[in-house]
Amino acid sequence: MINFYQAYLESLNKSPHTIKQYCIDSEQFLKFLEENKVSLDSDITKVVKNYITYLLDKYDSITSVNRKISSLKNFLNFLHMRNLIQLVPVDELKPLRDHEKKINMLPSNELKKVLRVWFDVYSGTEDEEFKWIALRNFCIVRLMAELSLKPAEVVKMKWTHIQNNTISIRTRKRARKLDVSRSMLNWLAIFKKEKENLFPESISVDYIWLGVGNRRNHPITEKTIERIFHFISKQLELKVTAMTIRYSTIREEVLKTTDSEVYKQFGYARNSVLQERLRRFS
Repeated sequence: MINFYQAYLESLNKSPHTIKQYCIDSEQFLKFLEENKVSLDSDITKVVKNYITYLLDKYDSITSVNRKISSLKNFLNFLHMRNLIQLVPVDELKPLRDHEKKINMLPSNELKKVLRVWFDVYSGTEDEEFKWIALRNFCIVRLMAELSLKPAEVVKMKWTHIQNNTISIRTRKRARKLDVSRSMLNWLAIFKKEKENLFPESISVDYIWLGVGNRRNHPITEKTIERIFHFISKQLELKVTAMTIRYSTIREEVLKTTDSEVYKQFGYARNSVLQERLRRFS
């Protein structure tokens, strides 16, 4: 389908850059449909609403989300022209304004409950493999809360990124080193030992967070982290996402420091980006 869409864009004399970006964004939308087992025959208005919610959870910038909404509108018009969808929900595809995406915070007592969910599962189950999965998920959530991390940063983590009491957080454009608490390092050591006991062949794998089943010995994906927080939300009957945790802990760190360069700790390129986030904390 993307090949036909690309040919359509070329027929309109769109620039190579625009064509490339439109195709990337459209592939992302189709992947979202596939991962959520949704077809184009579904209620397209509901599909678009859910997809925009997904984009808002995934991206920090309203500008980025609006660009993807614009790409989606163009792609849906293409699908509608070819009778692959019944309508284009234009009311759902309007650009968002900054104030429309308030960033929700968790009070400290709620944050503690979030951190306990997977620990309680780990403590209460006897099944070896499920116990290890619960331990993995507990360590992921706790580390994300301690270091205010994004899912994309978590899935790239390797054991060789840890040196003494610091871990190097890698992204496509940059890396930063963060201190890890002694208790977190102890949990990571327990997790690593249990992983190697249960899956001896994983000893040679450098990635920290591995999947199970047909993903065994391969790093988890951001979708796995999304499922980890979906489970927490169901247990607590409270909407919790990875970004909820990130921003809640960022707020706590900012409140207790006077460091003018604290924004670097969270992976932001400029202080103005952090200040923009702070203005949207609700």
